Amino acid sequence: MLTLWDIQADGGQVVVIKDFLNAKVGDTPAAVSIGYSTGSPDLIWAVSFVRSGLNYEFKIPDSRIQSEAAHLTKSQVLTIAANVLVTSGRRVGDPYC
Repeated sequence: MLTLWDIQADGGQVVVIKDFLNAKVGDTPAAVSIGYSTGSPDLIWAVSFVRSGLNYEFKIPDSRIQSEAAHLTKSQVLTIAANVLVTSGRRVGDPYC
């Protein structure tokens, strides 16, 4: 799922904590995290970044495999996020559109 928030249009300001930026979507610094509940095989990846005043947040469902690791890798999640951005058509002029 892709969520966009036009922070500047809503009168807000962008604050980015560099320590949380652990990846890139294209050439844009991004934060990637994974959430889960103890005892559940379900996971959810979150990829967040800000570009041109817009906050992009991707939520990608996943599940654990037998080794308790996520089925998807961080690299695969970033590729999915970039591909969704390319096909979303949300930002005319964006390098991914």
